Amino acid sequence: MPLVASATLGAGRTMLEVEAFSVPQTQPGASQTPLIREGYASVHGGVQLAYRPGRRVELALGARAFRVFAEAAEPAAVATLSEEVEPLGAVWTFPVTLRMNLWLF
Repeated sequence: MPLVASATLGAGRTMLEVEAFSVPQTQPGASQTPLIREGYASVHGGVQLAYRPGRRVELALGARAFRVFAEAAEPAAVATLSEEVEPLGAVWTFPVTLRMNLWLF
């Protein structure tokens, strides 16, 4: 079958990092911004559509949604240093991938 659809669902732990360069250096306290590096529970789900025109080539397009359950109290400290940085309650990411697999043998 040259066309295959698949779906994924999972749970895990995601690391979020916020460093001093995330806050504009013109803001008061920017050089004193603590490094936030914490792990949070996360879930993800996605779909992928793959097309195999021959035995040695596969093209696929996929999309996923990740939800990271961050505790707002920790990253909120960074938001107080700059109006451009929003506090986190939960983080959504939506990566879209396009890939090509080649088999030589």
